[in-house]
Amino acid sequence: MLIVTFGLFLYSPVFSLEEASFPDATYVITEKGEWVLKSVYELDLKAKALSELKKENKFSGYATYYGSTSKFQGKKTASGEKFDRNLMTAAMNGIKFGTKVKVTNLANNKFIIVKVNDRMGNIKNKIDLSSGAFKKIANLSTGRIKVNIEILK
Repeated sequence: MLIVTFGLFLYSPVFSLEEASFPDATYVITEKGEWVLKSVYELDLKAKALSELKKENKFSGYATYYGSTSKFQGKKTASGEKFDRNLMTAAMNGIKFGTKVKVTNLANNKFIIVKVNDRMGNIKNKIDLSSGAFKKIANLSTGRIKVNIEILK
């Protein structure tokens, strides 16, 4: 049993070997065996993934699309720009807004160049294209395609 003290209180939480929850915080054990606040640990992992992605200018991954319906049309993206499903734009993590990215469909060698103006879930080696961009390199009914992603700057 782990006993951790916080100020005047004493907690005896039930925990797994990787993670422990306390009334106001969750801690994880790092690879080095250190207890770290989970939110700080997750931020550190995201920063490491970002730096790894920046080192590689070209890599394989997957492309999907969003915006085929009017659900996102005209809404603000993470960069502050209004989303337009017909423009050559994309959502991607770890890349600075405004960066141009070449996306090549490995099945047919068609490619497009898009501008990153949005973010997506925490998925590495994936790009989420506007539906207009996706249509240029694949049929929308495909949904997800294997691509080469090249950061052009």
